[in-house]
Amino acid sequence: MLNLPDFLKPLQFVTQPYPRAAVAAVLTRREEAIPALLQVLKQVPFEWAKGEWNPDWMIHEFALYLLSEFGEQRAFPLILEIARLPALDDLLGDGVTESLPKALAATFSGELSVFYPLIEDQVADEFARGAALCAIGVLFKQERVTPLDFESCLMEVHGIIELEPTHVWDMWVSLVVDFRCTFLLDKVRALYERGFADSGFQLLADVEAQLRKGEGTGDVSYTYRAFTNVHDDMSSWYCFSDEYASRSDECDGNEDDDDGCRTGADAIEDHLWFVSLPSSHMRPPYVRESRKVSRNDPCPCGSGKKYKKCCS
Repeated sequence: MLNLPDFLKPLQFVTQPYPRAAVAAVLTRREEAIPALLQVLKQVPFEWAKGEWNPDWMIHEFALYLLSEFGEQRAFPLILEIARLPALDDLLGDGVTESLPKALAATFSGELSVFYPLIEDQVADEFARGAALCAIGVLFKQERVTPLDFESCLMEVHGIIELEPTHVWDMWVSLVVDFRCTFLLDKVRALYERGFADSGFQLLADVEAQLRKGEGTGDVSYTYRAFTNVHDDMSSWYCFSDEYASRSDECDGNEDDDDGCRTGADAIEDHLWFVSLPSSHMRPPYVRESRKVSRNDPCPCGSGKKYKKCCS
């Protein structure tokens, strides 16, 4: 069981509304909070392996974001270990693609090669492996790595990803395209020719069209969003709303499925559903000829299932 100090206990479970005062209290106790939050991340793999993880726990998400706000570099290897856990989607929901890149980038220090064990781990969730690549994009966008180191990283990563279809190749292609690394176009074409890159994610014709626009023309404002602060990043999550609480009450005792009831483990997934509504903030107005397929979109194969549950 998680052993939390009293000042972290209000963050253990999903609550409504967003616990702003409790989060603010933790932020004022930085020196005391950091060791406790690191301990939370250390405990996650053990609790997960024992099968004793409570799906309504939220403390691990708060730990990711609070340690990101603190810029705590000791959190990086712990986050990397969590990212390699089996069935990660059940633990983080869409935090796999939303929380992980931000947290990895915010706590990173050293050489980009520290991401490689996750990127090449074929047992790990392929979206977590892609999140490591996304974090590298965040770092490059922030100018925390040099263009030379970024390009060298892309070349090195190209040599460690398995030679078979995987979402990791799709994310690698995205980095090449979004940051206009035109010198890698031939390698991208080869990936499509061999069927390793998914045309359902983005078409080769679109890739070529974007790369022809040249350096400095990519729109990286949405995909490679850096961490801002805990309040801004978490307070609007749907799981903290009264509507989410009502849905949870209605679902008490029922099994969760893709179209039914949700638990705390699905907090970010529900948040993404909420922010996709017209009343929520909009993505930048960049439009490609055929858009990339998100892990929660209907699968392009027409099965009616979500992409992450079908052909991803």
